[in-house]
Amino acid sequence: PTHIVKELGADNGKIIGRFVNDIIANSIDNDSITMSGEAIDLMEKLKDFNYDRIYNHPEVESKSKKSDHIIRLLYYKILEILEKTEKGANSSEVQAAIKDSPVMEVFFRFIKNTSYNEKTPASRMAVDYIAGMTDLFAERTYIQLFVPTPVI
Repeated sequence: PTHIVKELGADNGKIIGRFVNDIIANSIDNDSITMSGEAIDLMEKLKDFNYDRIYNHPEVESKSKKSDHIIRLLYYKILEILEKTEKGANSSEVQAAIKDSPVMEVFFRFIKNTSYNEKTPASRMAVDYIAGMTDLFAERTYIQLFVPTPVI
């Protein structure tokens, strides 16, 4: 909204900078971290705007349901792959998984470079891996794992 942009700035860096500077100015001589009433009011207005126009927008909610579905499918597929490859210990199964979906090479590198041991639950490994995915990488992984490719 125009009045918030006028007060805070038009990009995230300026908005964050404005709030950080306000916190510093209002906390410097206090035993607590605090913001001015004006900054709190602006933050509330910005939050309300974001919820109305972004987070609760019908199009975003629709896409969110699709994303939830994709994440759930990825989770169960990765659990299946972990079981089949014995958490990456069965090298022939790992190579077969990578051949089938080259993006899985990133997954097995992730397992190797993370301090998991034989007691680490497969569910923890799957959640950690998915949590680190960008939207684009999750989409690419989904496509390679679930969308059929031409045989010829």
